[in-house]
Amino acid sequence: NNTNFSTQAQVKVNPIQTSTFLLKGTDSNACINSDTIEIVVYNLPVLTFTTLDTNVCLGDTNFLNVSGAVQYQWLNNPAILNSTHDSALISPVNQQTYSVIGIDSNFCIDTSSISFVVNAKPQIGLYPTDTFMCAGDNFSILGMSNMNPTTIVWNQNDTVNLLSEQVSNSKWYVAEGINEYGCVDLDSFYLTVNPIPQITYFQADTIICANDSIVLFGKSNLSYLDCSWCTGQKSDSLFVKPTIPTIYTLIMKDSIGCSDTASVYVDVQSLPTVQISSNGNHFCDGD
Repeated sequence: NNTNFSTQAQVKVNPIQTSTFLLKGTDSNACINSDTIEIVVYNLPVLTFTTLDTNVCLGDTNFLNVSGAVQYQWLNNPAILNSTHDSALISPVNQQTYSVIGIDSNFCIDTSSISFVVNAKPQIGLYPTDTFMCAGDNFSILGMSNMNPTTIVWNQNDTVNLLSEQVSNSKWYVAEGINEYGCVDLDSFYLTVNPIPQITYFQADTIICANDSIVLFGKSNLSYLDCSWCTGQKSDSLFVKPTIPTIYTLIMKDSIGCSDTASVYVDVQSLPTVQISSNGNHFCDGD
């Protein structure tokens, strides 16, 4: 099967496929004998890598698996966190190439490599209008990234940079920034929402007579409040003696600034005009 000829007693061959070699020998008496040998050529192992993706994000870890042989040896690489028989846990920090040696059942050896492209992650920040709000207030929070383009996705599935809404309860705002490579960064913010104090009892509109006085007062569902009247007095009660119909307003405010307001109208009625008259101012005894 081999068409190469040599007259040397020793030859070096490099067959690329299974081949039979014929040797003929002639002695000094011109006697000839021959022998053959078959050299079996095995294919090298075909090493195949499997991984989620060769485009990865900085800081991510991935499992890199290899198949096609029966024994493997991963070449030294500082980005290999841990390696076993046919897999390696990797965390590339820049464009990285990983190589492995595979040995098959015929002890044939081959080496294969795979390269990864490492993409930077975005860095996002959240910027709220305030950290404490009152129930019913309008709240806005801005998500920004150091990379453009980056899509901001909020935990309520809004995909806007500036999120605005009316708040009623304390809650977490979580934003996910995704750049064009699919790399993700997260940031979160907890908003404390205080309930609005409610003035549960307040003086009803009332009528008084001129020169009379009245004490106005209010009560709230919260124990500690800053109470102030439109007159400037800091109290939950107010002594007034209006001379004309007047509206008095009470503001009850908590330590955050959440407040409730109530007003009372005090109507002032004029006194009746009383006049005494008689048919004379001199009388006799018995009249």
